[in-house]
Amino acid sequence: MIYLETKPSPPLAAFIRSLWYTSAPKVPHERERVLPNGCAQIIISLAADALTDCGADSGEESLGICRPQPPAILVGARGRYDVIHMRDLTELVGIVFRPGGLAPWLQQRADALFEQSIAWTTYGIREPCETGYERRVRPRKS
Repeated sequence: MIYLETKPSPPLAAFIRSLWYTSAPKVPHERERVLPNGCAQIIISLAADALTDCGADSGEESLGICRPQPPAILVGARGRYDVIHMRDLTELVGIVFRPGGLAPWLQQRADALFEQSIAWTTYGIREPCETGYERRVRPRKS
């Protein structure tokens, strides 16, 4: 298994906690619980046309039901664990946003994503709107 994580350079560091990559094509078990970190993420499969929802949110985890998801998902902050299928770890990249760091990039409210995983292209990602932080650190034109 390979797992790499790096911190973004400014100005993205104001919004993004980390960027990560993993490759684990031959894992001996099928599922794993992922603990919540309180941060929203974008997760993109580089190896498959779909990711897998193993039903932790719907209570179907114990039934062994898995549903396909789009290959690129926006995962809202979570307050409880999620269950992933290990085949998804063949090759993935992700962006972990700082708490509150996703909101400027969205056209809708970020809190509506709590405990949700959706196709990232359907939620309205845009360039971040200007924040007070950006006004303070942007150099003035002479």
